[in-house]
Amino acid sequence: MVRFQIPLREMFLLIDKSYVRNIIIIDIEGVKRRTVKENATHVLFSVKARFGILIEGQTKRPSDYEERIG
Repeated sequence: MVRFQIPLREMFLLIDKSYVRNIIIIDIEGVKRRTVKENATHVLFSVKARFGILIEGQTKRPSDYEERIG
């Protein structure tokens, strides 16, 4: 495990690396952390992302899409 701080735009470069298995976000600068009440019901959520794959020199639509749920 490695802990470091990077700009958001650079985090997206890590997603494509085969050696990166998990990314855990602890804090986001400028976003206030919310506290959870002790007896509150825990809520789980996921994020669905869709990436368009562009090939250099191709003038048509993106050739392929990739969807990830995490």
